Amino acid sequence: MVFSFTRCSWVSVDILEKNSTKAITLTRRTLLAIVIVAARATLVTASLLANYVIPVNRVRVTASPGLTAYEVDGVTAISAIDWGDVQQSTSQTHQVVLKNTGGSQTLYVLENPRDQSLGVVTTISSLSAQSLPTGLTLSWNMHDLSSAFCVVSGVTYQGCFALGQGSSTAVITMTLSASNTAPPTTDIVTFQVTFNAYSSVSG
Repeated sequence: MVFSFTRCSWVSVDILEKNSTKAITLTRRTLLAIVIVAARATLVTASLLANYVIPVNRVRVTASPGLTAYEVDGVTAISAIDWGDVQQSTSQTHQVVLKNTGGSQTLYVLENPRDQSLGVVTTISSLSAQSLPTGLTLSWNMHDLSSAFCVVSGVTYQGCFALGQGSSTAVITMTLSASNTAPPTTDIVTFQVTFNAYSSVSG
């Protein structure tokens, strides 16, 4: 600010020297313009005076949380499921294993987890299906598995798998059922299955 003001004064003196026979009156607007130009010149001509280098920096890069669905062998990743023909009032099954293949954050696979001490049930499911044809429903038996429980802050929840890095669920059986009113189709239909993992037992 002081430097700018000095530059402004210098310009005024220079103009007076070159035009000694003329009286110059600097309006407030003119003065402001000169100050801005001077400040801009200061920024452009600034040079580095000092710096400080921290030679050693430490950081741990972790993978993003990831969930992968495998066939019952726990090795073959699932990219598609062929359910075959499902007649009205019947069903087909397919087994799946879910594994935490991402970072170190614990992933919670849930199916209406129940607080064993209070009996409170949280309605949430890690299984969902998109574009499921009319009359078809998709479910799984996760909540009924004896191993599907987790302990969080001393509270046991049934219908929950807490997956640390590299750990897997037990084998879960999915069931695709057709109601007795499901419209028959002449062509194979497709839909999408999604497995969601959550950051806490409450979703």
